[in-house]
Formats: sequence, C-alpha cells, structure tokens
Amino acid sequence: MTERQYWRLPIKKLGDPWPPFDPNEKTNYGALSDRFELLDEELLGAFEMHDREALKAQRTHRRYQLALIVGAAVTGFLGAIQAAVGDAAWVGFAVAAVGVITAAFATLQRDQGPMTRYLEERGTAEELRSLYFLYLGGLTDGDHRYDLRAAVGKITTSNGGE
Repeated sequence: MTERQYWRLPIKKLGDPWPPFDPNEKTNYGALSDRFELLDEELLGAFEMHDREALKAQRTHRRYQLALIVGAAVTGFLGAIQAAVGDAAWVGFAVAAVGVITAAFATLQRDQGPMTRYLEERGTAEELRSLYFLYLGGLTDGDHRYDLRAAVGKITTSNGGE
C-alpha cells in the first residue's frame, strides 16, 4: 500500500532564505559570476535579514488578527447562549472574560505594531532587491565594492535597519 498523502499549504519555513536570484541559475550566467560573488558578499546578507524580519512581523500580525477573529466569534457565540438561557450568570462571566482577553490581544497588537514593522522591513528588503538587480544589470553608477557597500548602508540606515 502507498503512504497516505495529506494536502498542505505551500508555505516556506521561516528560516529558509529566498534570495533575489535562484542560486542554481547563477551557473547559467558565467559572465556575471564576479557580480554574483560581490552581491552575495555585500548585499545578500542584509537582504535575507530584512526579508526574514518582514516575514516574522507578518506572521505575528496574522496571528493577532486570527486571535481577534476567534475571540470575537466566541464572544458572540457566548452572548447568544446568554440570551437564550437568560438567567445563567456563568455565561455572562464567560462573555466578559473572553471579551477582556480579546481586548488584551488588540492592545498588544496596537502596542507592538507588527504591521508597521512588516511594512518597514518589507520596504527595505525590496529596495535591496532592486539594488541587487540594478547592480547585476550594470545600471548603477559604479561597479566597485565600495559603491555597493555604501548603497546597501544607505538603504538599511535610512529605513531604520541594521
């Protein structure tokens, strides 16, 4: 008998890097090998860090949203039970408790600001991706290591990174 296959969401693990250019395809472009090496040394680490931080913040935001949706649904469900039962005090306490917990999650989400952090980190990662392809295509002002390092530093510091 064959092993049973289960359907899974096609989500990458958080730790898996997702570089701007597929490493397996780099060998097909031998003339650009020196640029690939320089980009891997100077830019790829910063890109992967900001990309990973953006993914973490996005997942945190989604978890908070899910907690708020579930909390609101449970509060509504318990409220309907309270309306149907009428004189059961325990249901009212349960509605209040779930409501307070849901409000606490909303306050945590507001204070931690995962969506704002996601947008900042994603913006920085995408600017670095753009620089990657500008440099790879030879569209930047210089081809020197110093110019690339300075451009990466400018992007990461202007967006509050590193």
